[in-house]
Order: sequence, then C-alpha cells, then structure tokens
Amino acid sequence: MLFGGLLALGFISLPLIPVSLMPNTENPAITIITRHAGISPSKIEESLTKPMEEQINGVGGIESIYSSSEEGESRINVLFDTGQNIAKKSLEIRSKIDLIRSSFSREVEEPVITRYDPSDKPIFIIKLESQVFSLKELRDIAEYKLKKRLERIDGISEIQVGGGYQREININIDRGKMNFLKISIESVMGKIRQANITLPTGKVETNNEWVSTRVIGKFGLVEEIKETVLRNIGNQSVIKLKDIAEVSDGFRDIENISRENGKEIVTLYIQKAGDANILTVCEGIKEEIGKFEYQGLTLTTSLDQSEFIKSSIDRVSSSALVGGLVAVVILLLFLRNLRATIIIATAIPLSIFITFFVLYNFKLGLNIMSMSGLALGIGVLIDNSIVILDRIFFLKSQSTNQNYDLSEAPIQLGGEVFASTLTNIAVFFPIFLGSFELKQLYGGLAYTVSFSMLVSFFCSLFFLPVMAKFLLKKDSDFQPIDFTPFINKLKTLPRLKIPSQFTRYKPKPKSFNYRKLFLRSFFFILKKQKIFFGILFLFALGSVFGIQYVKTEYLDPMDSGEIRGSVELESGTHLTATNNLVKNIEDAIRKIDQVAKVSSKVEKWHADLYISLKPASERNEDAVEMIGIFKEAVKDFESAFVYFVESGGGETSRELDVEFIGDETEILQSIAKKAASQISSIPEIQESVLRFRDGKGEVVLDLDIKKSGTSGISSQNLGSEMKTMLQGSIPSKFLDKGREVDIRVRYALTDRMSTDQVINYHILNEEGKNTVPIKELVTVSHGIAETRIYRKNKRKIATITAKIGKGDLGGVSKKIEDLLNKIELPPNYYFEFGKNLKKLKKNQTEMMFMVCVAIFLIYAILASLFQDYIYPALILITIPLALIGIILILLIFGLSLNISVYIGIIMLCGIVVNNGIMLVDQIILRIHSLKNKTVADKTILRIVAKSTLERLRPILMTTLTTILALFPSLIDTGEGSQLWRPLSITVFFGLSISTILTVYTIPILFLKIRHLRA
Repeated sequence: MLFGGLLALGFISLPLIPVSLMPNTENPAITIITRHAGISPSKIEESLTKPMEEQINGVGGIESIYSSSEEGESRINVLFDTGQNIAKKSLEIRSKIDLIRSSFSREVEEPVITRYDPSDKPIFIIKLESQVFSLKELRDIAEYKLKKRLERIDGISEIQVGGGYQREININIDRGKMNFLKISIESVMGKIRQANITLPTGKVETNNEWVSTRVIGKFGLVEEIKETVLRNIGNQSVIKLKDIAEVSDGFRDIENISRENGKEIVTLYIQKAGDANILTVCEGIKEEIGKFEYQGLTLTTSLDQSEFIKSSIDRVSSSALVGGLVAVVILLLFLRNLRATIIIATAIPLSIFITFFVLYNFKLGLNIMSMSGLALGIGVLIDNSIVILDRIFFLKSQSTNQNYDLSEAPIQLGGEVFASTLTNIAVFFPIFLGSFELKQLYGGLAYTVSFSMLVSFFCSLFFLPVMAKFLLKKDSDFQPIDFTPFINKLKTLPRLKIPSQFTRYKPKPKSFNYRKLFLRSFFFILKKQKIFFGILFLFALGSVFGIQYVKTEYLDPMDSGEIRGSVELESGTHLTATNNLVKNIEDAIRKIDQVAKVSSKVEKWHADLYISLKPASERNEDAVEMIGIFKEAVKDFESAFVYFVESGGGETSRELDVEFIGDETEILQSIAKKAASQISSIPEIQESVLRFRDGKGEVVLDLDIKKSGTSGISSQNLGSEMKTMLQGSIPSKFLDKGREVDIRVRYALTDRMSTDQVINYHILNEEGKNTVPIKELVTVSHGIAETRIYRKNKRKIATITAKIGKGDLGGVSKKIEDLLNKIELPPNYYFEFGKNLKKLKKNQTEMMFMVCVAIFLIYAILASLFQDYIYPALILITIPLALIGIILILLIFGLSLNISVYIGIIMLCGIVVNNGIMLVDQIILRIHSLKNKTVADKTILRIVAKSTLERLRPILMTTLTTILALFPSLIDTGEGSQLWRPLSITVFFGLSISTILTVYTIPILFLKIRHLRA
C-alpha cells in the first residue's frame, strides 16, 4: 500500500513540475534603458551612459557591464555573478541612479529597469490582422490594449510593436508664410501650449465649505487646434494656426515595417527575462491571447519557441516509453517467465513516478537533460530487481524446501545491490563541490537520477519480494514459458518453395547456447591472453592519441525549424530603400520549397527576417544546410549584407564572438576589420560578421560666436529652433478618450528636403523684430557621426562574430587565437573571446574534476565493501574499458565531446562498475565458502569460470535492458535529438564495449592477482 500511495502522489505531482528545454545557466542580469529624443550617440554617451556606469560600478556582485549609446537612447546591460538576488540588486541600482537623476536634462525620460535576456531574441511573435481596421487602428490596438495586458505576465522583459502607423497630430508649418508674418516657431509652440491646458485656480468658500476651482482649456477636437490664435492684428482680425500650417490627424514618421509572406501587418515581438521559464511565459501569453476578444480582429501566432521545447520533451518521453517496452521484452525473452517479467517491470513506473513526487517536493524542474537521464535510467532502474530475482530463481533451483523463504535473496545480495546503487549515485556527488554554474547545469540531472536509483533500490529490497510472494507461490510459477506450440503453428504456415539446388546442402539446425559459447571463448582468450591484452593496449593507446582529434562543443546545434536572418545596409539608408530591397530578399527566400513562412521587421538600414521551415519530415536538409541554400539565393543582392543563423541560438549556437577592447572607436574598428578579414580565411569559418557599423554622414553647422552675439541669436536658440523645424517638437498632448496623442510641430516636408534649404532658414532674433538667415551665422562642413557606441566595463569595444561551419568550437577557437596573437595591438588594447568559449573551457575543466572525484568515491565505496584495496582497483578497470569505446565511437561517427557526452561518461562511471562488482563479489563469495582455504590454481580457475558463468545471465540482462532501452533515442534524428542522442550513443556503445571486455578482462586479471598474492 505504501508504494501504491507514493505512485498515486507521483501521478498528481507530474503536471505541477515546471518544464524547460535546458537548465538556466545564464547570469542574472538587468537592463537600464534611458531615452532622450533627438540626441546624438556621442552626446548620449557623455550625458547619460558614462555617469550611470560610474554609479552602477559601485554596486557589489557585478561580473560585467555592457552598454550601447545610440541616437536618443542609452542601454546598459548589467550582468551579475551567479547566485545574486536580482530583485535586491535592481533596487540598489535604482537608488544609485536616483542620486544623479537631477543632473539629467529635463527632456530625459525616466530610466526604465527591466530583467535582461542575453539572447536578445523574441520568444513569441503575435500577428494582428483585420478586414475592418486600418494599419493605424491595428497599431493602436496593439500598443494600448494588447501590449498593456501582456506586460502583466511575469517573466516578460520587453514587448516591441512593429509595423502599422502610430497616431500623431501633425502641424506642418509653411516656412514662407511664417517668415513673411515674422512669427517664430517657438511662439507657435507657446500658443499651442497655452491654449491646451488645465490649471487649478484655487478654492472658494460657499455654504461653510471649500470648493476647488480650475480652468479647462483642453482641445476637444482636432478642428479646434486649427483655430488656435497666434497673433491679434487689430480690427478684430487674427492670425490663426490654420493660416500658416496644415493641421491633420495623421501619424508619426514610420520607424519600422512588419510583414509576413509579403503582406504588411502589425506585430508584437515579445522577449523574456533572462531567468524566466520559456514554457511558463508562453503559456501565460497564449492564455491571455485566448481571453482577448476584439470584434473584427484576428490574432495569429507567428513564432512560439515553447512548441519546439514541447516537441523535444515529447520526443524524449516517447523514446523513454518505447525504451521501457523494449527492456520488458528483453526481460521476457531471457526469463521466459511472464510472472517474473511483470514483477521486475513494475519497478519502472514505480521508480519514475515516485521520483516525480520527490522532485515536486524539492521544487526541482524537468528538462531535456534530466529527462534523458531518466530515459537512460529506465534500463538501469531494473538492474537491482533483475539481480535479486535472478538470485531468487537460483536459490529456488538449489532448494528442495517447498516453503522456501523468498527474503533470503535480498538478504544475501543486499550489500552488493547497495554498493551498485551507491556507485551509480556517487558519480553525482562532485557536482555539489563545483561552481554554482555546475550545480545549475547538472544539479537537476543529479537529483533526478539519484532519486530514481534510490527508489529502485528500495523497490528491489522491499517491494519485489512481496510481489514475488504473491505471484511465485507454486513450483509451476517458476517454470519458463513453453514456446513450442507457437513455433509449431509457425511451421504450419505456407512457405515459399525454394529450388532444390539451393537446399541440397542445407545444414542441420543447431540450438544456440550462449553459456557454452562464452566458456569456449573465455578459455581461448585465457590461452592467448598476451595477444588479447596487447590488442587492448593498442586500442587504449589509440584512444589516448585520438582524443586530440575529437571535436569539442558546448552543445551540438539544434534544428528547431526556425532560422533568423539579419539584413544590413549602408548606414543612413532611407527606410523606403531598405524596405524595397528587403521585399526582394523575402521573395527570393519564399521561392525555396523548404520554406513555409517568411516574416520580417524592417527598420532604417536594417531588417530582421524570421524564416519558418517545413517540418523535418518534409525536407532532407537540416538548418545548417538550409542556411547555405539561403546564402546562395541572396548572393546577388550586393548592396546588402545578409546573415543567417539557427534560431536555436544561445548555448547551441555555432557563433564565436571576439571582443576588442580599447579607448578609441576608430582604432578598435580598424583592428576588428583586419581581424575579421584574416579570420574569414580559416576554412572552417563560414563568414565573419562585424557587430558594429560605420558612421553615417552628417552636416555640421559651426556657429560663429561673434555673429550670433551681434544678431541676438544664441546657440541654444538656434539649436532648439532647428530641432523643431526638422525633427519636430511636442509642445502639448491631445487628449482623446483618456489617451494622450502627441502634437508635433515642424516645417512641412517640402521645406526640409535638402541641406541647401536648411542653411537658408531664417531665425527670428530674441527681440522678435528681425529674421537672420542661418547661413550668415554658421560655417557648414560635412563629417561622419557614430551610429552606436559600444562599451564594456567602462571601455569601448568592437565585436566581431565568426560563424563556424564544419569545424568545432574548440578547434576553431584555437586557430583564431593563434591568428589574433600575430596581430600587433596598441598598448592597453587587447582582445578576449565571448561567453560561448569561456563556458566551454570552464565546463571541460569542471567535468575532468568531476570524473576524477567520482572515480575516487567509487574506489572508496568498493574498498569499504570488499575490505580490500586491490579488488576495487580491479573493478575500476571497467571505466577505462568504457572510455576506450567512447573515444573510438566519437572518432568513427565524427561526434563532438559536449555536455551530453560528459553526462554519459559520468553515468557510465557508475554503471559499468556494476558488472565488475557482480563478478568479483561472486568469485570471492565462492572462494570464502570453501572449507579448505589453501586451494590449487586449477580449483581457483574452475571457481572463477563457474562464478562468471553464474553471473553471465544477470550481466547480459542488465546490459541489454539498459542499452536497448536507449535504442529508440539512439536512432531518433528528429528536431531536438541533438540534445539527447549523443548521450544515448555514449552510453550505448560505452556500456556495450565495456561489458564485452569486462567478462573476459576481470576474471583473467583476478587470476593474475590471486597468483601474485599466493
């Protein structure tokens, strides 16, 4: 009843456990976004970015500070050390910024602090379409209704609205009329501001109470704005705004265009916080979308990253289920006893579902790594039960007592089973001695597998004997299934007639006896042991030398069926020109058969493409091959640089960042361009991408101080009026149904078409009597202005990204490092690699530490079990035997050494010693049972051979159930299989090769040790 209750709790707990693709290993991070419209990048850097960096630098626990300053916006990304409390740090940074907030210009918007997502990619894209609403109305619905609702979902860091038109009241002034009437643009804004205001005027006392009074002068209609009086010229005549300007209910200058399959739409791009769970966030978004009802509006999901995660989890779960069924079939074939098979098979669901209950109580989640561990563990989970039940059958066959006590088997083998379980679990102990990142990455796997192993151990000792007592009551219950009737029926089926010439020499059928085959091969190898160990030594030597040729990755790239493209044009390219070119690129990509959908977000001189591929079953090419096809399709668009990357990104990305750090932007960019050119010559590199862009052209108006002084026009006056004339200013807001709409004042488009027009503008002096042409006050020159300034830890950086093709991250990074070391850098300038390589190197070091500590712990456990120092060392030989097989398989299949393979190696360290434990324990048990302790070598040989033969069946059963349970995931090549397939390959071949070598190596070496000790 106890196990049944725990099983039920496991069923209840499963849907409550959070699920993710991979453990979250990102550093906690936040972003500070501060906007000051119309200000140049260099000014943003000096006035906002640098002062805030200085303040933030005093906050403890910071790993790195990255910042970018672009026109009108400062963005600072603060990465903290792992384990920091992000909520507390956000408050601390907010208080630091508040100390200098008063020093910012009044036009600077309030800094916004959000949780930062290092991937900087949307996890969910929503498309808005309608046959009723215009793009302008769709933008309003997205911006002010849907976005507001979605922002309440925990885990969302930022929502960007793309496409459509943003409503704005446009006041386009006729420059000629304004100059003729000698009205300044500042006075126009002042009149609008004065006419659209609500002011409290005080209180009056009436009937023994105070009543507040206020004056309301708000615009109620757009038509009222046109009637704003600018000047009273007498005789009841006035100059109104409509006399010098065109007033319209229009929209802002278009900043971006959103499109899907050629149709212009409005889109929401949703990004998650760095520490948020994608599945949880996406489920929250879909739930909110389901509640959002707006007549005439259609909401469609263009991108949902949770679908790939769900698909991957479902695939590994189905592989585990099929693997469990395969393991049960193998048991049935070996045991040939249905009752015994049922007894052992019940250990699988019991162990797994009770583990779910434990995970829920420990507040642990499930991911691909822990699920893969469980899938692997399905075969291992029944190992203890197999050993115990095999002993029950053996002792029953040796006993003549009808009332045989079934509990003797677990009593006899309790120590052996406990040691095997402990070695399986001990390999995970070093994880908790490592870094915080190591615990984050492997902690969930360690807990999941360890809990399942412990549950299976208790099942084998307490649950299995009880089940056996009920299902194995009679002698007939121990008898194997007779397959003879089934075989006879098969013989009666009609057969294909074979010509006699092919059956003339038909050999007589022989029954297969694996025990006899093993004994023959064992004594043959015993005679030829020098040759056997010589060959084994050569394979070991080959593995040692071959490991340097094994590729190294953090994770193999995943084919999620999504590819992201980036289109870069020359700085300063107009949005219309960018849009036309991107349209043509989209058309070229859509013509490719494997493409299902192309979405785009077009901005000034830049565009993002989101390409959805057809399901993997409908195409032969993977994501990497599709990128090659896309590059070929767009190669004729020479005016644009088009870059494609797998949407899986993040830890599976095949991109390597190189950061050049110094003080002067021009020098850094020159070094980066030279390095990118040389890196591109490496054969394994597909292309090198500059993560910065050249400056764009600008017209500089250098004001003559003397002339400005005599004309009565100050620098501030000139600058502010020109800003209003060209870019426009917002003197006030138009209130419509509770929502504020910007009122923008500027010159009409026909008056701001060229530089010549600008320098011919007339500015009214401070006295308001005379106008002065700008060209008489300034010297005009042309220059290059930075488009965006990047900094890291308060120093400027220039970054390049190397896209890796057929090579591996570890090997390619070594070539790049050797190449970059040959470039002479100025003093105090240096380069460093991005987080992908740092994470790979740190992972390799920590994994080596884990394997070494795990082997030591296994040795310590075995030494305690056998009360000996030599036999544990003998058993540990099974580990290098497995490693020989793993390295050879990695080389043969061209697989990389990544975290999935490391997990397989760690688990193998605990699994492969089980076979050695069974062999050595059985041999020692038989030797100790002898009355005469002094025995001849031939007697020891017989004992070793007989003990190995006795243990051969459980060894083969446990091995076959483990490796064949992995077979479904081994042959799975679908989406997401790159995460668990390397683990399956590692354990499948490592355990197979180790088992074959162990059953020969351990007995022979035992004889050698026994002979030396004699």
